[in-house]
Amino acid sequence: MKLNRTIILVVIGSVALNLQSGCQEAEKNPRLQQKITATPSETTKVVQDKKQQEKKIERASIQVQAQKPQQSEVKKAVIKVTEKTHHFGKVAPNRKYDCEFKFTNVGDATLKITRIQSTCGCTVPQLKKKSYEPGESGTIKVTFRTPTRQGSTTKRLYILSNDKKNPRLGLTLKATVELKVDFEPKSLDLSLKAENADAKPITIKSKDGKPFAIKSITTTRDVISADFDSTVENKEFVIVPKVNMDELKNNLRGSIRINVTHPEAGNINIPYSAKALFDISRPRIVIQNADPEKPVLKTVWITSNYGDKIEIESVSSQKGHIELLSREYEENGVKCEVRITPPQQTNESKRYFRDELKIKIKNGKDDLSVFCNGWYPREPAESK
Repeated sequence: MKLNRTIILVVIGSVALNLQSGCQEAEKNPRLQQKITATPSETTKVVQDKKQQEKKIERASIQVQAQKPQQSEVKKAVIKVTEKTHHFGKVAPNRKYDCEFKFTNVGDATLKITRIQSTCGCTVPQLKKKSYEPGESGTIKVTFRTPTRQGSTTKRLYILSNDKKNPRLGLTLKATVELKVDFEPKSLDLSLKAENADAKPITIKSKDGKPFAIKSITTTRDVISADFDSTVENKEFVIVPKVNMDELKNNLRGSIRINVTHPEAGNINIPYSAKALFDISRPRIVIQNADPEKPVLKTVWITSNYGDKIEIESVSSQKGHIELLSREYEENGVKCEVRITPPQQTNESKRYFRDELKIKIKNGKDDLSVFCNGWYPREPAESK
């Protein structure tokens, strides 16, 4: 009984101490006391006030975020060119012409021009300095040397700077070169079956009435020559071409270059061309992923450009990989069926083979050739 009483007294004492401690804490913290004694209406008002405070904080946060980019905006250099294209109009050949490109830094940071890039040696740009403050203007002076050939020409320049949007701003130069000496014909169509290749006379004349002399006449591989006297001046010349037929067969395309003393004549360049006696539809055959000893069939047409009858006299393969299976003669050509048999790949590191089929035409001076290039796959096919 004595023990039970002692336990009861200890429990009662602990409860009393906790109640006393709670009261003291409430006296020290008025908010806690308010909270404990708040009425339902007061509690509602506190919640509403708290929501309003949260909305104010949210609106203030949005305003701060909106102001941040303006406060942290990086200053930029911006180049603005008044006119990006300059047209010189009609110009003489091989002459120097000057123009200017004006620009302004419309940004709020210093514009720094690294260099002015030219696409060819015929345009030479000049710039006094490379740094320009906001609002400051500058001028790029350009010297342009015109080409020697008649017709329209376009050249480009580029301004390299620290403008983030236009780090390589393009400028354009345009001109139309006009020669004071004209010539006809503008090209020569030659024939291997006609006398002197059917070359027509060339007429050169002054357009402004100024007399001139012929300084030189040169052609590709000396295919064409002509007689002239470099000491004679006149307003018009007629040149009679002389064609070397043997050289023409090996040089079917080329040009005649005529140099005269007229200061605004430029270079007179007359292209010439001739058709070969025969054409091959497939002068080169390419075989990808070749399978050793597995034949590949191809059709090759041989046609005459001058209406001659074609007759094959003989055929030979340089390495024996190509053979002529059949030939079918038609009015101006021959239809040939050829078979290519890829050889065994003796060395895996060597992935290709080649061969040449030579076709001799009866009464023809030169052989025709069909070349073949074959490629094996990287991993050789399994033997069957």
